[in-house]
Amino acid sequence: MRCVETINLCQYSCTRQANVNSTQTGTLQWHRPATPQAVHRGRIVAGGFTLIEVLVVCMLIGILMMGTTNFIPLVDEARSQQVADSLRAQIAQARSESVARGGNVRLCGSANGNTCTNSLSGGWVVYYDDDNDALLTAADSILSRYEQDSDWLTIDTTTGAGTNISQFGFDYRGFPTEALTIGINSGDSGNTLRLFANGRIDLQ
Repeated sequence: MRCVETINLCQYSCTRQANVNSTQTGTLQWHRPATPQAVHRGRIVAGGFTLIEVLVVCMLIGILMMGTTNFIPLVDEARSQQVADSLRAQIAQARSESVARGGNVRLCGSANGNTCTNSLSGGWVVYYDDDNDALLTAADSILSRYEQDSDWLTIDTTTGAGTNISQFGFDYRGFPTEALTIGINSGDSGNTLRLFANGRIDLQ
């Protein structure tokens, strides 16, 4: 008789608790005790990294930094070579256009592709100087443009006397107004382009 009473009491208690939860929330809720900490083999396991994991991460970061440092000169060299090849091709274009048009074809530094500036570092234009005033104006015909970011590359154009210039032209024979040395530098890498008095172009 006592066992039956105990079983009935437990059933009554569980049913009452379920009814109370259902009345408060509208649904039957079952509660499981939260475990604030994980226990492994009788020891509390704390979150974090082991010393070996930290050392491995530091080693990987060091390897990546070394690779990046060695890669930068290759990028500078590629940039310098690309601009040097483009400048050489457009100097050759200006020379051939000058022969075809009877002279007055010029190349000048230009950052926006429409007006001449005092440096080729931001780009340049090749144009036919219709009014023969050695200035790029609305009356002249632009034959080609080249734009670039002057933040990572510099171009210095000097004459045989050491004078810095940013514009030069060709006559009807394809000869430049004067011999030039053009230095193209990106970081620690660079190329030298030489324009001789007879129009020959040499890229080093």
